[in-house]
Amino acid sequence: MTIHKSWVQTINYCENKLITGGADCVINVLNPETLAVISCINCVSTPRAIDLKDGKLLVGFRNGSIVEYPNTTAMQGKVLMNSHCNGEVWGLDLLDNVVMTSADDNRVCLWNT
Repeated sequence: MTIHKSWVQTINYCENKLITGGADCVINVLNPETLAVISCINCVSTPRAIDLKDGKLLVGFRNGSIVEYPNTTAMQGKVLMNSHCNGEVWGLDLLDNVVMTSADDNRVCLWNT
């Protein structure tokens, strides 16, 4: 039985569900007794942390973004925090109330504090 096409980056058991996030950028929600996939969510980045409370799924991604899904079958979630790197932040500077960052995604972002 293959649950992910790549290695598992995060796993959590909560609310009687086993939730896995893989390097294949997929979140799988499994029946913990049979390991059957109940639902899956395709992501744009690798999930690195997953939690479920009151049916809402909270996911932290490798690129630094945090997304809240309204349930475990939703295809899109609400972005709570954006980021823009794939692994490395290359530059950081502060000017007045603006934070400037550059990262390995070859972008410069301005953040209002």
